[in-house]
Amino acid sequence: MNGTGIASGMPTAVLTDSTSDLTPDEQRHFGLFVLPLRVRFQDRQFMDHQNIDAQQMFAAVRSGADLPSTRPPTLDTFTRGYELLLQRHDHVLSVHLSAQLSETVQVARRAAKLFPGRVTVVDSRQSSGALAMQAERAARLVADGVPPSVVAEVLEVAAHSAVTRMSLDTLEYLRRNGRIGAAAALLGGLLNTKPIVGLDAGRVVGVARERGREAAIARMTRDLKEQVRLQSSGGARAVIFDNGDEEGAERLEAALREAGGTLFLRSSLGSVLSAHGGPGVCGFSIEPVQVSLRFRNF
Repeated sequence: MNGTGIASGMPTAVLTDSTSDLTPDEQRHFGLFVLPLRVRFQDRQFMDHQNIDAQQMFAAVRSGADLPSTRPPTLDTFTRGYELLLQRHDHVLSVHLSAQLSETVQVARRAAKLFPGRVTVVDSRQSSGALAMQAERAARLVADGVPPSVVAEVLEVAAHSAVTRMSLDTLEYLRRNGRIGAAAALLGGLLNTKPIVGLDAGRVVGVARERGREAAIARMTRDLKEQVRLQSSGGARAVIFDNGDEEGAERLEAALREAGGTLFLRSSLGSVLSAHGGPGVCGFSIEPVQVSLRFRNF
Protein backbone atom coordinates (compact mmCIF):
# COMPACT_ATOMS: atom_id res chain seq x y z
CA MET A 1 0.00 0.00 0.00
CA ASN A 2 1.44 3.31 -1.11
CA GLY A 3 0.98 6.75 0.38
CA THR A 4 2.39 8.81 3.21
CA GLY A 5 2.28 12.41 4.29
CA ILE A 6 -0.19 14.61 6.13
CA ALA A 7 -2.71 11.75 6.43
CA SER A 8 -0.48 9.93 8.94
CA GLY A 9 -1.31 12.52 11.59
CA MET A 10 -5.06 12.70 10.93
CA PRO A 11 -7.88 10.86 12.74
CA THR A 12 -9.24 9.70 9.37
CA ALA A 13 -7.14 8.12 6.61
CA VAL A 14 -8.24 8.28 2.97
CA LEU A 15 -7.64 5.19 0.86
CA THR A 16 -8.26 4.96 -2.87
CA ASP A 17 -7.17 2.55 -5.61
CA SER A 18 -4.69 2.65 -8.46
CA THR A 19 -7.27 3.56 -11.10
CA SER A 20 -7.03 7.09 -9.71
CA ASP A 21 -3.74 7.09 -11.69
CA LEU A 22 -2.00 9.15 -9.01
CA THR A 23 1.78 9.02 -8.97
CA PRO A 24 3.61 8.21 -5.70
CA ASP A 25 4.59 11.89 -5.37
CA GLU A 26 0.97 12.97 -5.83
CA GLN A 27 -0.18 10.43 -3.25
CA ARG A 28 2.29 11.82 -0.73
CA HIS A 29 1.42 15.41 -1.56
CA PHE A 30 -2.32 14.85 -1.09
CA GLY A 31 -1.87 12.58 1.94
CA LEU A 32 -3.54 9.54 0.35
CA PHE A 33 -3.05 5.81 0.49
CA VAL A 34 -3.50 3.61 -2.60
CA LEU A 35 -4.17 -0.08 -3.20
CA PRO A 36 -3.35 -1.48 -6.66
CA LEU A 37 -5.76 -3.38 -8.87
CA ARG A 38 -4.34 -6.33 -10.80
CA VAL A 39 -3.88 -7.19 -14.46
CA ARG A 40 -3.95 -10.77 -15.74
CA PHE A 41 -1.98 -11.02 -18.96
CA GLN A 42 -0.14 -13.85 -20.73
CA ASP A 43 -0.70 -16.20 -17.78
CA ARG A 44 0.89 -13.78 -15.34
CA GLN A 45 -0.47 -11.38 -12.74
CA PHE A 46 0.76 -7.79 -12.54
CA MET A 47 0.06 -4.85 -10.25
CA ASP A 48 -1.36 -1.69 -11.79
CA HIS A 49 1.19 1.13 -12.12
CA GLN A 50 3.90 -1.09 -10.63
CA ASN A 51 5.23 -3.88 -12.82
CA ILE A 52 3.48 -3.72 -16.17
CA ASP A 53 3.52 -1.07 -18.89
CA ALA A 54 0.47 -0.36 -21.04
CA GLN A 55 2.53 0.09 -24.20
CA GLN A 56 4.14 -3.33 -23.69
CA MET A 57 0.65 -4.82 -23.36
CA PHE A 58 -0.52 -3.23 -26.58
CA ALA A 59 2.57 -4.39 -28.46
CA ALA A 60 1.99 -7.97 -27.31
CA VAL A 61 -1.70 -7.82 -28.30
CA ARG A 62 -0.75 -6.55 -31.76
CA SER A 63 1.59 -9.55 -32.01
CA GLY A 64 -1.27 -11.95 -31.26
CA ALA A 65 -1.56 -12.13 -27.47
CA ASP A 66 -5.00 -12.34 -25.90
CA LEU A 67 -6.42 -9.16 -24.39
CA PRO A 68 -5.52 -8.54 -20.75
CA SER A 69 -8.14 -8.86 -18.03
CA THR A 70 -8.32 -7.05 -14.70
CA ARG A 71 -9.05 -7.96 -11.09
CA PRO A 72 -9.81 -5.91 -7.96
CA PRO A 73 -7.55 -6.03 -4.92
CA THR A 74 -8.21 -9.21 -2.96
CA LEU A 75 -10.23 -9.36 0.25
CA ASP A 76 -7.03 -10.12 2.17
CA THR A 77 -5.34 -7.08 0.60
CA PHE A 78 -8.15 -4.79 1.70
CA THR A 79 -8.28 -6.37 5.15
CA ARG A 80 -4.55 -5.95 5.70
CA GLY A 81 -4.70 -2.39 4.38
CA TYR A 82 -7.50 -1.44 6.75
CA GLU A 83 -5.72 -3.11 9.66
CA LEU A 84 -2.54 -1.14 9.02
CA LEU A 85 -4.34 2.17 8.66
CA LEU A 86 -6.50 1.63 11.74
CA GLN A 87 -3.38 1.14 13.82
CA ARG A 88 -2.64 4.84 13.24
CA HIS A 89 -6.07 6.31 12.51
CA ASP A 90 -9.51 6.17 14.06
CA HIS A 91 -11.31 5.76 10.75
CA VAL A 92 -10.70 4.93 7.08
CA LEU A 93 -12.56 6.61 4.23
CA SER A 94 -12.20 4.23 1.28
CA VAL A 95 -12.97 5.85 -2.10
CA HIS A 96 -12.94 3.64 -5.18
CA LEU A 97 -13.55 3.03 -8.86
CA SER A 98 -17.20 2.84 -9.97
CA ALA A 99 -18.96 -0.33 -8.87
CA GLN A 100 -20.33 -0.57 -12.43
CA LEU A 101 -16.79 -0.98 -13.78
CA SER A 102 -15.14 -3.20 -11.17
CA GLU A 103 -15.86 -5.34 -8.11
CA THR A 104 -13.41 -3.22 -6.10
CA VAL A 105 -16.17 -1.47 -4.12
CA GLN A 106 -17.87 -4.77 -3.33
CA VAL A 107 -14.63 -6.30 -2.03
CA ALA A 108 -13.92 -3.18 0.00
CA ARG A 109 -17.36 -3.38 1.61
CA ARG A 110 -16.84 -7.02 2.53
CA ALA A 111 -13.56 -6.12 4.21
CA ALA A 112 -15.12 -3.09 5.93
CA LYS A 113 -17.61 -5.36 7.73
CA LEU A 114 -14.67 -6.78 9.68
CA PHE A 115 -14.15 -3.31 11.23
CA PRO A 116 -17.64 -2.19 12.30
CA GLY A 117 -18.06 1.56 12.42
CA ARG A 118 -14.45 2.28 11.47
CA VAL A 119 -14.44 2.08 7.65
CA THR A 120 -16.65 4.04 5.25
CA VAL A 121 -16.63 2.83 1.64
CA VAL A 122 -17.57 5.29 -1.12
CA ASP A 123 -18.46 4.37 -4.69
CA SER A 124 -17.04 7.27 -6.71
CA ARG A 125 -19.13 6.34 -9.78
CA GLN A 126 -16.04 7.49 -11.66
CA SER A 127 -12.54 6.45 -12.67
CA SER A 128 -9.12 7.97 -13.37
CA GLY A 129 -9.14 11.76 -13.08
CA ALA A 130 -12.55 12.11 -11.46
CA LEU A 131 -11.64 9.44 -8.89
CA ALA A 132 -8.36 11.28 -8.18
CA MET A 133 -10.23 14.54 -7.59
CA GLN A 134 -12.72 12.87 -5.27
CA ALA A 135 -9.93 11.24 -3.25
CA GLU A 136 -8.01 14.53 -3.01
CA ARG A 137 -11.17 16.37 -1.92
CA ALA A 138 -11.77 13.71 0.74
CA ALA A 139 -8.22 14.02 2.09
CA ARG A 140 -8.48 17.81 2.18
CA LEU A 141 -11.82 17.75 4.00
CA VAL A 142 -10.81 15.23 6.66
CA ALA A 143 -7.64 17.29 7.24
CA ASP A 144 -10.00 20.22 7.92
CA GLY A 145 -11.87 18.14 10.50
CA VAL A 146 -14.97 17.32 8.46
CA PRO A 147 -16.49 14.02 9.75
CA PRO A 148 -16.20 11.01 7.40
CA SER A 149 -19.98 10.70 7.10
CA VAL A 150 -20.24 14.28 5.85
CA VAL A 151 -17.29 13.82 3.49
CA ALA A 152 -19.05 10.78 2.01
CA GLU A 153 -22.11 12.93 1.32
CA VAL A 154 -19.97 15.61 -0.31
CA LEU A 155 -18.40 12.98 -2.55
CA GLU A 156 -21.87 11.79 -3.55
CA VAL A 157 -22.63 15.32 -4.78
CA ALA A 158 -19.26 15.51 -6.53
CA ALA A 159 -19.91 12.17 -8.25
CA HIS A 160 -23.11 13.50 -9.81
CA SER A 161 -21.41 16.76 -10.82
CA ALA A 162 -18.37 15.22 -12.50
CA VAL A 163 -18.16 14.60 -16.25
CA THR A 164 -15.66 12.26 -17.93
CA ARG A 165 -15.06 11.92 -21.66
CA MET A 166 -12.58 9.73 -23.53
CA SER A 167 -11.63 9.52 -27.18
CA LEU A 168 -10.66 5.96 -28.16
CA ASP A 169 -8.99 4.38 -31.15
CA THR A 170 -11.32 1.39 -30.87
CA LEU A 171 -14.16 0.02 -28.73
CA GLU A 172 -12.88 -3.53 -29.12
CA TYR A 173 -11.11 -3.59 -25.75
CA LEU A 174 -14.19 -2.31 -23.92
CA ARG A 175 -16.51 -4.66 -25.79
CA ARG A 176 -14.43 -7.80 -25.29
CA ASN A 177 -13.88 -7.02 -21.61
CA GLY A 178 -17.62 -6.60 -21.12
CA ARG A 179 -17.52 -2.92 -20.17
CA ILE A 180 -19.73 -1.73 -23.04
CA GLY A 181 -22.56 -3.57 -24.80
CA ALA A 182 -22.59 -4.84 -28.37
CA ALA A 183 -25.16 -2.20 -29.38
CA ALA A 184 -22.95 0.63 -28.08
CA ALA A 185 -20.03 -0.95 -29.93
CA LEU A 186 -21.77 0.09 -33.16
CA LEU A 187 -20.38 3.54 -32.40
CA GLY A 188 -17.16 2.28 -33.86
CA GLY A 189 -18.70 0.45 -36.76
CA LEU A 190 -17.87 2.84 -39.57
CA LEU A 191 -14.54 2.94 -41.37
CA ASN A 192 -12.00 5.28 -39.75
CA THR A 193 -14.42 6.50 -37.09
CA LYS A 194 -13.22 7.35 -33.60
CA PRO A 195 -15.62 6.68 -30.74
CA ILE A 196 -16.04 9.03 -27.79
CA VAL A 197 -17.34 7.50 -24.59
CA GLY A 198 -18.23 8.80 -21.16
CA LEU A 199 -19.53 7.68 -17.79
CA ASP A 200 -23.20 7.83 -16.84
CA ALA A 201 -24.17 6.67 -13.35
CA GLY A 202 -20.84 4.87 -13.27
CA ARG A 203 -21.36 2.98 -16.55
CA VAL A 204 -19.50 3.42 -19.82
CA VAL A 205 -21.80 4.90 -22.45
CA GLY A 206 -21.35 5.94 -26.04
CA VAL A 207 -21.33 9.71 -26.56
CA ALA A 208 -20.37 10.34 -30.17
CA ARG A 209 -18.68 8.93 -33.26
CA GLU A 210 -16.40 11.15 -35.31
CA ARG A 211 -14.84 10.62 -38.72
CA GLY A 212 -11.13 10.38 -37.90
CA ARG A 213 -8.91 11.40 -35.04
CA GLU A 214 -8.81 15.12 -35.87
CA ALA A 215 -12.59 15.39 -35.73
CA ALA A 216 -12.67 13.41 -32.48
CA ILE A 217 -10.17 15.71 -30.77
CA ALA A 218 -12.01 18.79 -32.06
CA ARG A 219 -15.25 17.40 -30.62
CA MET A 220 -13.53 16.69 -27.30
CA THR A 221 -12.15 20.24 -27.05
CA ARG A 222 -15.62 21.69 -27.75
CA ASP A 223 -17.17 19.42 -25.13
CA LEU A 224 -14.53 20.37 -22.57
CA LYS A 225 -15.10 24.09 -23.07
CA GLU A 226 -18.86 23.56 -22.78
CA GLN A 227 -18.43 21.61 -19.54
CA VAL A 228 -16.32 24.43 -18.06
CA ARG A 229 -19.17 26.81 -18.90
CA LEU A 230 -21.78 24.52 -17.33
CA GLN A 231 -19.97 24.03 -14.03
CA SER A 232 -20.83 26.16 -11.02
CA SER A 233 -19.88 29.82 -10.78
CA GLY A 234 -17.15 28.83 -8.31
CA GLY A 235 -15.08 27.51 -11.20
CA ALA A 236 -14.15 24.14 -12.67
CA ARG A 237 -11.09 21.95 -12.29
CA ALA A 238 -10.07 19.10 -14.55
CA VAL A 239 -7.70 16.22 -15.02
CA ILE A 240 -6.40 15.61 -18.53
CA PHE A 241 -5.26 12.04 -19.14
CA ASP A 242 -3.93 9.81 -21.90
CA ASN A 243 -2.05 6.58 -22.50
CA GLY A 244 0.09 7.65 -25.42
CA ASP A 245 -1.84 10.37 -27.23
CA GLU A 246 0.13 13.24 -25.70
CA GLU A 247 -0.67 15.61 -28.55
CA GLY A 248 -4.40 15.12 -28.02
CA ALA A 249 -3.98 15.67 -24.29
CA GLU A 250 -2.03 18.88 -24.93
CA ARG A 251 -4.86 20.19 -27.08
CA LEU A 252 -7.36 19.41 -24.34
CA GLU A 253 -5.18 21.22 -21.81
CA ALA A 254 -5.02 24.26 -24.10
CA ALA A 255 -8.82 24.21 -24.48
CA LEU A 256 -9.20 24.07 -20.70
CA ARG A 257 -7.01 27.14 -20.28
CA GLU A 258 -8.88 29.01 -23.02
CA ALA A 259 -12.19 28.28 -21.29
CA GLY A 260 -10.93 29.50 -17.91
CA GLY A 261 -10.83 26.13 -16.17
CA THR A 262 -8.12 24.99 -13.75
CA LEU A 263 -5.83 22.08 -14.53
CA PHE A 264 -5.73 19.86 -11.46
CA LEU A 265 -3.50 17.12 -12.91
CA ARG A 266 -2.09 15.73 -16.14
CA SER A 267 -2.06 11.97 -15.69
CA SER A 268 -1.17 8.77 -17.54
CA LEU A 269 -3.60 5.87 -17.54
CA GLY A 270 -2.29 2.78 -15.81
CA SER A 271 -2.42 -0.75 -17.13
CA VAL A 272 -5.86 -1.50 -15.65
CA LEU A 273 -7.76 1.31 -17.38
CA SER A 274 -5.63 0.85 -20.50
CA ALA A 275 -6.64 -2.81 -20.57
CA HIS A 276 -10.23 -1.64 -21.06
CA GLY A 277 -9.73 1.51 -23.13
CA GLY A 278 -7.10 0.15 -25.48
CA PRO A 279 -4.33 2.24 -27.08
CA GLY A 280 -4.65 5.85 -28.15
CA VAL A 281 -6.86 7.13 -25.34
CA CYS A 282 -7.02 10.76 -24.38
CA GLY A 283 -9.67 12.36 -22.26
CA PHE A 284 -10.72 14.59 -19.42
CA SER A 285 -12.58 14.53 -16.14
CA ILE A 286 -14.06 17.79 -14.89
CA GLU A 287 -15.91 18.83 -11.75
CA PRO A 288 -16.78 22.04 -9.85
CA VAL A 289 -14.03 23.47 -7.68
CA GLN A 290 -16.62 23.60 -4.91
CA VAL A 291 -19.72 21.50 -4.32
CA SER A 292 -22.58 22.52 -2.04
CA LEU A 293 -24.13 20.43 0.72
CA ARG A 294 -26.71 21.80 3.15
CA PHE A 295 -26.05 25.35 1.98
CA ARG A 296 -22.31 25.03 2.67
CA ASN A 297 -19.53 24.85 0.08
CA PHE A 298 -16.88 22.15 0.27
